[in-house]
Amino acid sequence: GPIRIQLGAQPTDFNLLPTKIPHNWQDTWSVRLGGDLNLDEILTVRAGGFYESAASKPAYTNIDFDGQERYGIGFGATIYAGDFDIDFGYLAVIFADRTVDNGELRIVSPLVADNSKNPVINNGKYEAFDNVFSVGFTYRYGATRNAYTPRVTE
Repeated sequence: GPIRIQLGAQPTDFNLLPTKIPHNWQDTWSVRLGGDLNLDEILTVRAGGFYESAASKPAYTNIDFDGQERYGIGFGATIYAGDFDIDFGYLAVIFADRTVDNGELRIVSPLVADNSKNPVINNGKYEAFDNVFSVGFTYRYGATRNAYTPRVTE
């Protein structure tokens, strides 16, 4: 229903319409490869990489979600110390640069039924790079177990 807003002496009723931002998602695919290497009883190292195809066409590029294709490479390690594990990781995500000259995203107003005549707002050059750092701690109750010494059951 209408929303009443009072900016002065007289309140005004506005009938706000749903606000929809089109993304026109498309199917994607990805390739991922990685592995672990146990160096000794207290250290495991790992590395990997990936590629993901674009989730949106260039005309629907938006800053609310990075829809362009991306590549990633990561490194990590786990230190085993008794019942504790300490995990370290790094991931670099490289987004493919994208230039949009024929954008389809327009200013959206909840007060107007037809926003198709509004100005295009997503033309321009999009560049992104993410650095992701992580540290994790694990405590195991009971017997010590790590990746180097698997538990043997009979």
